[in-house]
Amino acid sequence: MTLRNSLRHICRTLRRSHIPVASNPPDMAPITRSEIVMEYDERHFDSDYGFQQEFEQLVNEHFPDRSTKASEARENQHKNRYPDIKSYDQTRVRLTPVDGVPGSDYINANFVLGYKELKKFICAQGPMEITVNDFWRMIWEQHLEIVIMLTNLEEYSKIKCAKYWPEQEEGDKTYGDFIVGTVNEKKFGEYILRELKLVRTASGKENEERSIFQYHYLAWKDFQAPENPSGLLKFIKHVNEAYSLEKGPILVHCSAGVGRTGTLVALDSLLQQLRAEGQVSVFNTVCDLRRQRNFLVQSLKQYIFIYRALVEVVQFGETEIRASDLKTTLETLKRINDGNKKSELELEFDRLSQAKEENKSTSNAKTDENKDKNREETVVPYDRNRVILSPAKDYSNYINASFIEAYDNTESFIITQDPDMEHTVHDFWRMVSEHSISTIIMLSDFGDSPKKCPRYWPDDEIKYDNIGVKYIQSESCPYFTRRELSVCNTKCNSTIPVIQYQYNGWPTVEGEVPEVTRGFIELIDHTQPNLANPTPNPPGSPTPSASSPGPLLVHCHAGSERSSMFVALSILVQQLTLEKRVDVFSVVRKLRTQRLGMIQTFAQYEFLYRAILNYAELHKINCDGV
Repeated sequence: MTLRNSLRHICRTLRRSHIPVASNPPDMAPITRSEIVMEYDERHFDSDYGFQQEFEQLVNEHFPDRSTKASEARENQHKNRYPDIKSYDQTRVRLTPVDGVPGSDYINANFVLGYKELKKFICAQGPMEITVNDFWRMIWEQHLEIVIMLTNLEEYSKIKCAKYWPEQEEGDKTYGDFIVGTVNEKKFGEYILRELKLVRTASGKENEERSIFQYHYLAWKDFQAPENPSGLLKFIKHVNEAYSLEKGPILVHCSAGVGRTGTLVALDSLLQQLRAEGQVSVFNTVCDLRRQRNFLVQSLKQYIFIYRALVEVVQFGETEIRASDLKTTLETLKRINDGNKKSELELEFDRLSQAKEENKSTSNAKTDENKDKNREETVVPYDRNRVILSPAKDYSNYINASFIEAYDNTESFIITQDPDMEHTVHDFWRMVSEHSISTIIMLSDFGDSPKKCPRYWPDDEIKYDNIGVKYIQSESCPYFTRRELSVCNTKCNSTIPVIQYQYNGWPTVEGEVPEVTRGFIELIDHTQPNLANPTPNPPGSPTPSASSPGPLLVHCHAGSERSSMFVALSILVQQLTLEKRVDVFSVVRKLRTQRLGMIQTFAQYEFLYRAILNYAELHKINCDGV
């Protein structure tokens, strides 16, 4: 009997017996490493039917040996952010009571087990204004050094968590008997790492100071799951690199302290189980966690995400490389082991096609009105992240261009095809003006043939309705030509200075990658400052002021292969500079989810490895550490 049929049989039997499905969950057998992908596919079949049935069998809160008297006490009810999210008395964190203050030992937080450690985690709700002092009391009394924050302070126009630390420029701030200050803050791709100082100012005693490290994950909305598991998997890895038993439990909180918090804790335990045993018990693990704190792993999407993350680990393994190991790792990846026809690097590239991604619509690009505006019918933008132009008489809002996320997840790039002088050159300059683009990267070969890029900028000045483009000056460099242009929009009375870089380092004979990596590296170095503080204009929003820097515009023939190499290398440079690590596989995989035609050949993939290694050597980036 298949998983799907067996689950249906169980549920029908329970319903006929008038027994709630979640009242007595079964003990499910572990899933071996070799079976994880197959088990995921079975549950995913028929609109996630298997996942739905499995999730519904989880017990929510009705454990006979659990009570929530402290959470329900009158003096404590106002300390709960959500009335249905309570702390079990049997596992709750107890603060040192304050004489004469009823309920002063209460905080909405529970000890939660890890894979082998009984109290690896404390799972808590996000502090409220009235509980921030208690939050810091808990951190001090439990000797905590690591705090994981999985929520933004505000989401969907609702307060999700009180700000319990001051900004660095604000200086120190007092919370009850404690002084807190921000010593250092470093922004990585999907999270911020803050070093906080915590000082106890108890009367009659010498002040004592401790260091607290807050890992603030930014890319996860309430009730949802991250779009791609790789970012959270790296985040968990980085936290565990800093963790040791001597540092006390890890404090994890989101808003309610159950959904996102439970998902991370479950995934951490399952990853350790997979490494230690070669198998995972997803259902049983979540059941065990829910006996520590109610509702851990709150939504079906989060439950499915745990499986997706495990599939990712099994299929792709560890692809992040420290800067200090980059050269030796690349040498190892290039070797062809006995019995294989391909190197490990080629096999890694082949695994990109195994990634399980959701189907995304490209319907706007394929309408009768727009299809002639595409140079290649196989390279068109996805609807969800296409660049949208302002509606205008005789012009649609379509252009074959896509917003692409940079290292910090902001839409700092636009990839587009070469302008067509007959159909799209006007739209190209409209896009430059409307999205405040100040830098254009031209990666095409110049010429009049169909596969080459026409001269879309003027010798002097040209007008396209309300858009005027003016040539100012140019200079030739070893690998590229730099041109200064000015783009004026008479409709909104704005003028933007634009720098265009035309890359000239392509091979003289037909080839798909630059002849040397040095030229691409120099181009990155000239344009990288433009990626520092992007403020892109979201699709459909009003035109920003000319002073707001827009995305970096990158184009080649179809807006695919050459453009994707430049953008991927730019992201890798930022990752290498900030993290002292790189992950070519994950960067390319994410790029492929944002536009068709990205990094399509092994030669392009291998070029990225060579280029980022050369960049690390050129800039002497070879030390470890986050």
